[in-house]
Amino acid sequence: MNIIKKVFLFHVVGFLILSSACNSFPTDRETPIASPTISIDETNTPTIHDKPTIAITASITPAIIVKPELNDLALNGNNANEIEDLARFGETRENCFISSFQDTALETRFVNDQAEYLLATTDFETRNVQLWNLTTKKHFQTLNVTNVDSILFHPDQETLISFWCYEPGELTLWNIQNGNQRQKFSFEADRYYDERISISQDGLRIAFFSCAPNAVNCQISEFNLQTNKINSTDYIFPLYGEISIPPHTYSPNGNLVAITYNSDNKLHLLDLTNHKDTTLEFPFSDLNDVGVAEAQFETLAISSNERYVVGGAINGDIYLWNVADGALLKVFKAHTTQRSDGWLGAIKILEFSPESNLLLSVGYDGFIKLWDANARVFLKEINTCHYFGGFTQDGRYLVTVGKNGIEIWGIP
Repeated sequence: MNIIKKVFLFHVVGFLILSSACNSFPTDRETPIASPTISIDETNTPTIHDKPTIAITASITPAIIVKPELNDLALNGNNANEIEDLARFGETRENCFISSFQDTALETRFVNDQAEYLLATTDFETRNVQLWNLTTKKHFQTLNVTNVDSILFHPDQETLISFWCYEPGELTLWNIQNGNQRQKFSFEADRYYDERISISQDGLRIAFFSCAPNAVNCQISEFNLQTNKINSTDYIFPLYGEISIPPHTYSPNGNLVAITYNSDNKLHLLDLTNHKDTTLEFPFSDLNDVGVAEAQFETLAISSNERYVVGGAINGDIYLWNVADGALLKVFKAHTTQRSDGWLGAIKILEFSPESNLLLSVGYDGFIKLWDANARVFLKEINTCHYFGGFTQDGRYLVTVGKNGIEIWGIP
């Protein structure tokens, strides 16, 4: 087995672990028996713990998209240390605990013209989803989801979406006020689903990655919430069996994008909506070198002005590119790769502020870091063991979840 195959084995096993032991994409590789999660003790040393179709009538209408005016940077090198811990509440933990099973979502909604911030987080033990009103600092709803890998808020500000990647793949819509299930959809059987999903800004399309048996016909597809139909994109990912599962997201303009390697030994930024392919400048010209460097990508984000795209690699590096021409602008040495029994991962979340070029990264090492994409510099580190971080949609606050519970940070 050559080096690229060995490294890919680690990455795919990592995918299976982080996918809550979803139906494994069938290959000639062995899959792990148990699914580990990561703990970090007081000395910040990670340790691993094993982790033991018919829709209800409802209507989904397009959400109204309000694009904020883009500030140059809400936080810069002169005031990076002024980020303020405004509030801290919720459940705290004695030890640092990080797991992909703890998915979290953040939403800003407006009630009587007043901004209200909502947080949804999965409970690791019960698998239920807890809903918090961050404005009142109160828990207001528990969703009895049980089977959940990923959660996100629908832009209608009334619905939470949960996804379960076990075959056949289940997508469920929940009313966040009364906790009732609104709709439930079962995806195509005999396909294998990644746990990661993303939603378009108008709330009509949900994107997901899946493969047919034997890891063939690997595609990113979209589920249309108005027609209840799945439309697969034209691109067939040829190197799933050689490299990794491509990270994908929707750009601020609503285009479905992904980063992937191709048989030309180049890295590509795919605009799957407009059938556009941009070659990204990359320091490796051979897939074997990519494997040696552990430079496979696991996360992706697009800036609000669509000027920048960033990719987070499993070696802990963040690559910053210019969207227009694919030029590589900077490589940030960001996070420390965590490893256990063939699993490895480094960057859990990448996100740009909706109102600036401020970049947030959340690592499996428990660190949250802030970066200036314009100046291409590191700004600030928050080291209190977090497994989630995200910006409110008005760009005013950074919300984190971790050892200290829920924390709200003011951005000057």
